[in-house]
Amino acid sequence: MIGERRSGRGGERARGAFTLIELLVVVAVIAILIAIMMPSLARAKAMAQKTRCATNLRSWGVAIQVYANQFENRFPNDGADSPVWGDTSAWFNALPPLVNAKAYVDLQKDYLTKNIKLPLGGNNSIFVCPASSTAMGNAASETDANGYFKTGTPSSPFFVCYVWNSKLNSTTAFFRMTSIPNPASTALMVEKRMQTSEPPRGTPFSIGGNPAPNSLNRMKADAKRFASRHEEGGNVVFADGHVEFFGYRFVEQDQSNFNKPGVLVWDPGSAVTN
Repeated sequence: MIGERRSGRGGERARGAFTLIELLVVVAVIAILIAIMMPSLARAKAMAQKTRCATNLRSWGVAIQVYANQFENRFPNDGADSPVWGDTSAWFNALPPLVNAKAYVDLQKDYLTKNIKLPLGGNNSIFVCPASSTAMGNAASETDANGYFKTGTPSSPFFVCYVWNSKLNSTTAFFRMTSIPNPASTALMVEKRMQTSEPPRGTPFSIGGNPAPNSLNRMKADAKRFASRHEEGGNVVFADGHVEFFGYRFVEQDQSNFNKPGVLVWDPGSAVTN
């Protein structure tokens, strides 16, 4: 009897265990579920990055409004294509402290003297789009071994995804908020692409496209350097403070005049009003 009871208990344990085939079936089902869920998770991540990017630009918009209120509706210095990093009046130094962020020159000093990492792709920073990775220019001289662009006086590393609209002072100098004729459609800061390979194949300024890609080691940008990280497009903050997303193809569709009056104006001095 005792032997029979032991046998019975052993038989119950055997019946409660998984067979190899059953385990393989479970693993296969889990793998299928993961494969089904992965695209949805990727889309959710991309949407979150796009939203966070827009939030970063809203912070820049707030900083611009605060600066204008403090300085008689004036804008900060837009800086040169090859900027003087220590210029405290330049937008990348003057605006961040207004939203509790460090001036870029201070971030560079921390990087060079204290070995504190300069914000790069994937970092939580007002300067960095969460969907960006590392810098990739048209020439090796544009970047360094750590994935940063380099330019300026003195020549220093930088990775800034949001930059001033280089066309604001193209034909007419717009130094005050009140001088912008159509603030709801005039771009102040734009999301700049950080890699030459960003634009969709076959579009202007893409690899192999016509016109060819432009240099990216600049602290300004216009339509020719517009980003396409988020669903083949990027974000813009306007003179009235609102942020809007635009597809890359829409921005680049007219090479003779990038202005789209009433919608997206790069150069307000040559824009036709509605």
